[in-house]
Amino acid sequence: AVGLPVNPETGMYIDPNTGQEMSPEQAQQMAMQANSQQAQQQNTANAPTQGDQGVPGSAVDNAVYSQEEQRQDAQNTAAQQAATYNNAPPNLKVTITNLANQLLGADLFSRQSVLQNLAARSPALANMVKERIGMISAGMQ
Repeated sequence: AVGLPVNPETGMYIDPNTGQEMSPEQAQQMAMQANSQQAQQQNTANAPTQGDQGVPGSAVDNAVYSQEEQRQDAQNTAAQQAATYNNAPPNLKVTITNLANQLLGADLFSRQSVLQNLAARSPALANMVKERIGMISAGMQ
């Protein structure tokens, strides 16, 4: 939850939008969303410099190619991040483990639905949860 204001008296994080104190889970979620948005913005910022700009063709061809490269870069980044559960901060590991345990207790349809919704917001986080489910299923704590 880096970057969030903290109430010095209670040590609780403060939601910058409302000014109210947040639970540690809410602070983690807000930080994860901010990190995801920052990663998306970084990938988007690279898009204009990519593509087949040196090759004769229309600007539309270059833009489409650039978007395709950008999408591939984002997928590669997500794949790299997905393999980093063991390198995740302890508070994120706790959140991922709690979610993985809850999903293990859910029926298959609910589990897939939650993972699909999560993947739409943060593919890397969804992959880490899937990885953690596999680890727990294999008996790794």
